[in-house]
Amino acid sequence: MAGQPDLAEKVIDPLLAQDPDSVALLLARGRVENVRHHSRQALDFDMRALHLQPDDRVVQATVARDALAVGQDHVARDMAASLMDHHPKWGDTWEIQAELDGHAGRERRQLGDLRHARMLDCATSASLEEQMNSAMRLDPGCAEGRTRARDERPDASLPFVVGSGVTMPETYTYDPRLTPVQTLDRQAGYLSRALAPQADGNVEIRDRSGQSGLGHLTSINIPMTATIPLSSTRQTVSFSIMPSVLLSGNALAQPANAQQYGTVAANGVRPGFHMPGAVGGVAVGVRYKYDWVTADVGSTPLGFTTSNVVGGIELAPQLTRNLTLRVTGERRAVIDSLLSYAGARDPGTGQVWGGVTRNRGHGQLEWGTLAYNVYAGGGYAVMKGTNTVVNHEAEAGAGGSAQIWKGRDTQHLRLGLDLVYFGYKRNTYYFTWGQGGYFSPRAFMAALVPVTYDGHSGRWSWMFRGEAGYQHYTQDPTAIFPLGGRGVQGHQTYAGLSTGGLAGNVQARMIYQLTPGWRMGLEGGYSRSGSWDEVHGIFMIHYAPSH
Repeated sequence: MAGQPDLAEKVIDPLLAQDPDSVALLLARGRVENVRHHSRQALDFDMRALHLQPDDRVVQATVARDALAVGQDHVARDMAASLMDHHPKWGDTWEIQAELDGHAGRERRQLGDLRHARMLDCATSASLEEQMNSAMRLDPGCAEGRTRARDERPDASLPFVVGSGVTMPETYTYDPRLTPVQTLDRQAGYLSRALAPQADGNVEIRDRSGQSGLGHLTSINIPMTATIPLSSTRQTVSFSIMPSVLLSGNALAQPANAQQYGTVAANGVRPGFHMPGAVGGVAVGVRYKYDWVTADVGSTPLGFTTSNVVGGIELAPQLTRNLTLRVTGERRAVIDSLLSYAGARDPGTGQVWGGVTRNRGHGQLEWGTLAYNVYAGGGYAVMKGTNTVVNHEAEAGAGGSAQIWKGRDTQHLRLGLDLVYFGYKRNTYYFTWGQGGYFSPRAFMAALVPVTYDGHSGRWSWMFRGEAGYQHYTQDPTAIFPLGGRGVQGHQTYAGLSTGGLAGNVQARMIYQLTPGWRMGLEGGYSRSGSWDEVHGIFMIHYAPSH
């Protein structure tokens, strides 16, 4: 009746009604609730069994596991202490201790606990085999075996982060098909790799539509990141380096575009001025994470026309078992265009402008379970760049998603809803002197429905995501030269705009496990938002030492 909790309940409940003091039936009834992911109800049945047989080691171990699942750590610690005092040579005693150490973030001790549990389980099985004259067999997991690449399941959902790229860290997934000792080996193998230094590398190519030399942008980024766990996987430090090349086209090649660039409309082009075909540089960064605190500091690519110090701090304490508060303060590059990201030199004066940063504070509440989640939050930002008009942004968002299908715990389908609002004080989405070159409507609103399908089979892991909905935004009229001056042209303006239409994106990611320590992946995507279209592709590779 495994996997059929309703049928099991119908069988067990009449028997339990006849014999309410049966410890075996109470524990079986608790297992039914665990299959349903009702850990609190499972613990209620376990505690009834504990009241009847307080010294039974199986009952104590079951209570400890279910108490941990509902956050009653003190109950689990009491059970673990009793097991360690009275049954120190029982493998389950050390498995419980491993769960406690892992829950407390003592993962290096947890790894030792798991290895000790394995030794006891196999030694006990061997002793029984000798005593029973081979009537009982060793757990197949006790035989020495090599970790298989098909057993590894990376996290395929993490986004591309400017400066550090996409990482594909180690994850652990329980497999009910494994024997107890094989499960211990799987856990120990995961921890041995997760606690070792890891390396990730990407090649990302991204192309955004727009006029040549103005809004059009092609970027080539090669982020490389080394991650070093310290006391545990909850405490890590990462070092990143990212060579980057940006191409936008020549804004001076066409007279119409040239008049929209720098001070050309007022000053013309200086003799001998050369418009570079591409700009390049190397960004560096370091990131530290400890439990619910994450902080990073780094730079935009050194070698760009302008370079900025960027970084941030995020606090994400868990207020209750399912509720998290996420507060962020950060300074990030605005990567909408070459002007906003790298800065540029004005053909009319030789001066530099652009290189905009978003100085942002944001707060969000998130409530979630395995089945569904919801979130709501908002923030405020100040946009600053070299010789660009200062701007202000307000934002708000809410949404959620629900798992609508699951296949054997290896495949999941989620459906959601995202509501988005943001608005800027000024429209600076132009490329004349003082403008920032980034999308900045007075009001942007969108309602989007995302669908996500992820899964794992053999050596393959994947994630497919599509999102579609409706957007509407309004852009205010804005001065051609918002910093003032520039003669007659300084009093002219760009017209405003109000429009709406379809918005959305698609993303496909496939990851292949080459060996237990090496994995590689590919991603492709398309998005439509605001007034532009964007396509991107990413090659990813990850290495973690395999023991």
